[in-house]
Amino acid sequence: MTWLSLTPALAIVASLLVLTAGLRRVEVELVALRSSLRRSQAAAVALDDFGRTAERVAERADGLRSRAHHRVGFRPRWWTLHRAIGR
Repeated sequence: MTWLSLTPALAIVASLLVLTAGLRRVEVELVALRSSLRRSQAAAVALDDFGRTAERVAERADGLRSRAHHRVGFRPRWWTLHRAIGR
């Protein structure tokens, strides 16, 4: 058996080593991609929660504003007159 007959086997071994190294790199990139997707999904969920909370706060503010205007209309007339005079 000569060295020349071992050349194809050595080429196959070398290509398998290169392929293994490339697959490890792909695995590392895939893990980083999954992590990034999880973070972006968590950010999207947090953004949705923030949007819903902002809508609830705006609705509550509108309700308080309308009730405040409604209550001002029910203020007794004598109270307004006494406050205007300074009694």
